[in-house]
Order: sequence, then C-alpha cells, then structure tokens
Amino acid sequence: MFFRGTVQAAVRKFSAPRNSLTLAVGEIAIRLGAVVSRGERGSVALIAATGGGNLGDQAMLETFLDETAGLERSIFVQSRSAVDVTSAFGRSGADDLVAMPGLTHGFGLRHFTSLYRFGRLLSSFATLFVVGADVMDGAYSDKASRTRWLIAKVAADRGVKVAVLGFSWNGKPTRGAREAMRRASKSNVTMYARDPLSATRLREDGSTSVVEAADTVFLYSRRDEDSREAQLVAQARRAGKRIALVNASGLVASSTSQVGAYASAIQLLQRLNYAVFMVPHVDRAPRSDTSAIAAIMTSIPDSAKPTVIEMTNPSIVRTMALGADLVITGRMHLAVIALSCGVPAAVIATQGKVMGLLELFSLTDLCLEPGATLEQEMLSRIHLINDRIGGVRNEIQRALPHVKQLAERNFELLGKAK
Repeated sequence: MFFRGTVQAAVRKFSAPRNSLTLAVGEIAIRLGAVVSRGERGSVALIAATGGGNLGDQAMLETFLDETAGLERSIFVQSRSAVDVTSAFGRSGADDLVAMPGLTHGFGLRHFTSLYRFGRLLSSFATLFVVGADVMDGAYSDKASRTRWLIAKVAADRGVKVAVLGFSWNGKPTRGAREAMRRASKSNVTMYARDPLSATRLREDGSTSVVEAADTVFLYSRRDEDSREAQLVAQARRAGKRIALVNASGLVASSTSQVGAYASAIQLLQRLNYAVFMVPHVDRAPRSDTSAIAAIMTSIPDSAKPTVIEMTNPSIVRTMALGADLVITGRMHLAVIALSCGVPAAVIATQGKVMGLLELFSLTDLCLEPGATLEQEMLSRIHLINDRIGGVRNEIQRALPHVKQLAERNFELLGKAK
C-alpha cells in the first residue's frame, strides 16, 4: 500500500507540469476557435461523460435526452462507440451525437483540435451542460477535470449559460481542480451539487455559484418490462421469493478484499428467502464489475450460485429495481436508481460521495466502509433492511418527492425547475 501511494504521488508530481502546459495550450485552442465562431445562438449542448461500458454514464445521458426532448441540441462524446446508441436514441439513430475525440482527455494534436472545433461552435449554444458526476474534483484525472472546468469557463465568458450537472465534490480535491473550479465560479458557471455535503465543500473551497441539487438520474423514468431480466425477477417473485440486486465494484476490488464479504452476504440473503441477482454496473478495464463478480462466484458452491446478469442498459436495471426489495452496491448510480424506485440500498463508500447521497434520505446508516469490517457491516445492513423493510421504505418515500425536485434544479436554465 505504501509503495502504491509513493508511486501515485510521483506520477502526480511529474504529470503536473505537463498538465499545466497542456491546459494552457488547450485554452488558447478553444479561445481561438471562439474568436472565429459564427452562428445563431439557440441550441442546447451537452458534454457527456466518458461512457463506454458504464451504466451510470448511460443513465445520465438518457436522462438528459428525456429532459431536453424536442429541443435543438448537440451531444458531445469522446467517440460514438462509447454510447449505447440504440438504448439512448432508439432505432431512429442519433443525429445530434457529435464525436470529439480527446475533448477532455489526451495531450496531443487530437485533443487541441477538438478544443478548437468546440470553440468554433460556442456562438450557436444558448446553454451548455457539462456532466459532472464524480469527475470534477480531480480524483480520477486532474487534467480531465481541469479541462471540463476550462471549457465551462470559456463558454460562460462568451455569453453561454453554463451548468455543471449534479456532481460530487470530495473532501480532498486536487489543487488544480480546486483552482479551476474557482475560476469557473467567477465566470458564473452554475454548479449543481448533488448532495448537501458536496455543496458545503464547494463553498468552503471558494465557489460562489453553488446550487444544492440531486443526481439527475433521480429523474430517470425509462423501463423495459419485456426484457429477459425483468421476466426473471417477476418469475422469482411469483415463486414467493424476495428480490435482492447485488453489485460488486471492480473499483472497490482494486483496493479492498471483498470476495469473502460478498459470499457471506449472498448466503445470508438466500437464507432469508431472497433470490439474488448479481448486476454489473461497469464493464470497462481495468476495474470491471464483471471481473469482480466472477471472482465472487468462484467462492460460492454451484448449488448456491445466484443469477448473474450480463451487462445491460439502465432501463432494464431500473425495471429490475422496481421489483426488488433491497440493493447492495459498490456503484453509486445503482443506488440512485434503486432509491428513485423506493428501494433501500446499502452502498459501499467511494470517493467521498456516498454519505452525501444517503443524507438526502436520512439513511446514512446504510453506508458501508470498504476495508476489514466490510463483511460485518454488510451483514448487519442486510439484517437492518430486512427487519425494518417497511420503515426504511417509508423513509425513502417521504424524502423522494423533495429529492426529485432537487434533481429538477439541474435543468432550471431551461425553465424546467419546479
């Protein structure tokens, strides 16, 4: 662990100068593009999440599409292959999907070219939305976070209304991300914090443009009753079983031994008469949930193995959640989908973002800490939910209307907030 931390610190130290130089050149590229930008301001634009094998990223995209239906819009992605086009747009295709390789990532000519191209389009945007989620504080990539803030700031400086959609801000953002956020705030970029804790941290770090909101996926409403996965859940319920959706995160697995905890949790759920469905949320190397689930399955006898669901789309997972009694997950957006359906979710804490989510429902006791106590905590939360299922559901239902109103704030620049 010490060696890993030392290596990561060294990488950050030697990456910092390159990041700063890249950002300086990138700012020149986007501002040059903006200078020659021509167009009638009126469209809505979105810089989508990286996507590609990530159910949460897909759900955020599909929520945005539903909330902006009927508007002229441009959806900017790193590549079209990073989006499940059929799930998002249907069979009619995606005329408003624009591929800009390396727009927020990368260091070379492709990155600067995409920034220049984006700058040339700025005059046609009335509103620009940037998917925030967990990628604004530098925890995953300092340079990519700073680039998103840079794009938001330049767009705002050019008269575009700019919003960073429902995002978390952890207690230890990178120095570069914090400074970039402050500059964006001074340019009146609206920052929609998706939980009260993140809002407080942002204000403490210097933002003057924070709006307390909630994750946009609380507005997600698609479903697929005809899917094979939904039919499996319905079949189990007809057989008298309760339903548990269980996710194992490849991200958590990369730093925490979790196989034993999950094996014990699955066995407990089965003794309590639950049909258990293993649901991957991210299927992207090197931290794939599919691999994490496979590792857990090897520790469970064939006679007790739960049903493993292949990587699918958000509408199918939401339909499964509507028929579920509880969820255990290492990925936050599965918890958001579950809670939006009124289903209790015990969530493994990552990147300082889970506690704030559960605060919205006064259910912070459902937060699980990765580490040596994970198995004990997981089993105790299963008992807590199972023994108090009606009371926990009532708490969620009481909070849910307000949480959805908070989520609607993300789109108030379109006049959609209530």
